[in-house]
Amino acid sequence: MKKRTSDKEIGALCTMLIEDFLGKFHYSNTRIIDIVSFVTRYLGAKITYEKFAEKNRGVCGFISDGKTQICETIYNLEYISARMLELPNHQGSRIYKKYILGFSNKEIAISEGVSKQTVSRSILLGKAKIHDLFVELGVIA
Repeated sequence: MKKRTSDKEIGALCTMLIEDFLGKFHYSNTRIIDIVSFVTRYLGAKITYEKFAEKNRGVCGFISDGKTQICETIYNLEYISARMLELPNHQGSRIYKKYILGFSNKEIAISEGVSKQTVSRSILLGKAKIHDLFVELGVIA
């Protein structure tokens, strides 16, 4: 007995459903799928919309946890990015090299022609500033 449908089978089924939908409702642009029509007209399901903007005027939606507001999340990411630019250039670039690109402090020091201690101190100071920013935003206590 088969227990799991493979990703390939799921993909084939979805492709078949969409192609059938497009054929039945005579859509000419197959690059754009009208999700509402697909759900309501083809699948026969009812879509219920939740009105929340009237009570919470600043909310434009929620991420998958159902609690965190999208506008708040976007604002915070933009704010963090802008504040990261305020770090002295060497701190920001060294944090990027270490934590995003995965370089060691030694590799950063060699590439920049500075001591390993200089790199370590710079990263430590930059991390402290980022920590303060997260505290300010209430991301961490």
